[in-house]
Amino acid sequence: MIRSLLISIFVFQVISCEKDPKNNLFPNLVFRENQELVSSVKIFNNLSISLPKSMEKLDSESFKKLEASLENIKDSYFVNDVLTAYTNKDGFTCIISSVKHENIVYDVLKNQVEPRFLEVYGEDNLITGQFSIKDNKVFQMILGDGNITNYKFYIDVLSNNSYQIDYFIPAKNFTKLQEAMEASISTINVKSKENKDEK
Repeated sequence: MIRSLLISIFVFQVISCEKDPKNNLFPNLVFRENQELVSSVKIFNNLSISLPKSMEKLDSESFKKLEASLENIKDSYFVNDVLTAYTNKDGFTCIISSVKHENIVYDVLKNQVEPRFLEVYGEDNLITGQFSIKDNKVFQMILGDGNITNYKFYIDVLSNNSYQIDYFIPAKNFTKLQEAMEASISTINVKSKENKDEK
């Protein structure tokens, strides 16, 4: 059941994107843009993104708890630095982190993270894919338990320093929030080193 739902979600998402015919490891995907659904561009380290308009930044106390929890996961595959977190009244949440590893992030994802997730969550609850957004190499994981779907995007994965964007959407609000998520995804880009962190 969950597997069918995730496949339907993934197919719907792919259908709603334009795909470049290039047959390579990271085919280009162009997600539907809708400026009416997203905020102005925000920059976190070298990552730029427009978040759904309905989202508000997590308050300081809640963010500190989230940051401490995610940055101190035992046996984490990466050194994580939680940069920001946003949420709204519909339970739509977005967490943005930087991830580092001594090896190429893509290799860690393919050789360690994906096999482990398959073992823990099972094939019915995990879908993976890889593509490019504005020439940024992306590895995607979709996890669902019937109540909430987690879209994980690892950006600029052919390096040791990448970004992880997690969108969490409650299943009951998926139809309502999916277009805003896609509009946000369409704006993702890795900027030059001159950009500073958002304060």
